[in-house]
Formats: sequence, structure tokens, C-alpha cells
Amino acid sequence: MYQTGSSANVYTLLLAISDFCQAAGYTLNSFTNEGVGGRLHVSKNGRFFNFRSHLNEAIAGGYSFNQYALYMNASTGYSSGNNWYEQPGYFAYNDGSARSFLAGMVRLDSTITQYHFFHHTTGVYDVIYIFVRNEEGYWQHLLFGNVDTSKYSSALTTPQGMFYQGSKSPFNSTYSNAITLFGDGIPAIWNAENPQGAIFLNFGGTNRWHSGNFGLTQLG
Repeated sequence: MYQTGSSANVYTLLLAISDFCQAAGYTLNSFTNEGVGGRLHVSKNGRFFNFRSHLNEAIAGGYSFNQYALYMNASTGYSSGNNWYEQPGYFAYNDGSARSFLAGMVRLDSTITQYHFFHHTTGVYDVIYIFVRNEEGYWQHLLFGNVDTSKYSSALTTPQGMFYQGSKSPFNSTYSNAITLFGDGIPAIWNAENPQGAIFLNFGGTNRWHSGNFGLTQLG
């Protein structure tokens, strides 16, 4: 499935992502206004993805600076009473801050001149690709869903995993046109900071988040 278009700002972009996710079979858990932005929660087959658009707002989850940005994370559940970035089973830094491990797209302070949404399903693969271009001509991305990991490790109890990845972390707001993929087109989620991503895997019967950001412990 494919969709293309443009958006006036990052808030209307999030609305378009919500509609696309639902067309791809995701359940809409909620879409609400928060601050001057919006928050979106969707789920599919026990995988939960959480989004927040920011229009010159402080990045939540332990970050203290303002951005025009769209950030996301993933979780193992959904609760309407939790902060958007602190849903059940979310991935957090282990430095005592419980700061959420976010991935996103930054400097979206003008019109999104183009967006391209793709939904790819093959076997256990179920991935949504979000690519956007701002007025300055820079491309950024979000990727999320479920991937087949059996070819990378025989130690995996369950050879698939929920993942999310974005062009940037909140710590790095510079541009990047790079979209990192393995040779067979599988998202390379092991890069730290540029891009930023994590995957939820089962090793030896234990479910844990994993990331290429080596400043993190792989939390359960």
C-alpha cells in the first residue's frame, strides 16, 4: 500500500499517518490534542506505537529543549492514563532518569512539501515506512513494525521483533538525508543517534529491548 501527499505542518502530517496506519490494519487507540501538537497511539498484533508532534514545544520524556519535530517510540501495551512516551513496556535509558528512548524527524517548522508512506507485508514482515521532505529539500524518515530476524541469529527464541527507527534522536537535531538499510532492504536499526532505533526481541525466553546505542543497557 502506498500514499503520497503534502502537509501544512507536522500536526497535519500526524493526522495523515494516523489514517494510513488504520488503512494498514492498525487499531487506533487514541488521537488527541496535546499542547499545540497531537499524540497518536496505534497497535497491531500486540505491537504498540506511540507518536507526538511538536510545534516549537519542549520534547517530553526528560528532554528540556523546544523543537518542531515528530517523535515516536514503541511499547508492549497502551494506557490512556500514561504519558504518551511512558506507555507500558517502553524502552528507557538506565541512567536513573527513565528518559524514553525516542526516534524521530526534526526541524519540521514549515510545510511538508512531500510525504511518501509505504506499507510492506511479506511473511512476518509488517513494516510502515514514512518519508518526508521539508521546504528546504531535506528528507527524513520513520520506520516501524515487525521484522524477521531469523537470518541474523539462531539464538532467538522468537525469530521476529517489533522495532522502530527514525532519522534522529532528541539529542541530535542536525539534518541527514541518509536512510540506512541492509542490503536486502531491511531497516538497519543498530545505528546509534543517526539514525536512532530499537528492537524488542526474545532471547532464551526473555523479552528485552535492544539498540545499537551502546550507552544503553538492554532493559527487559
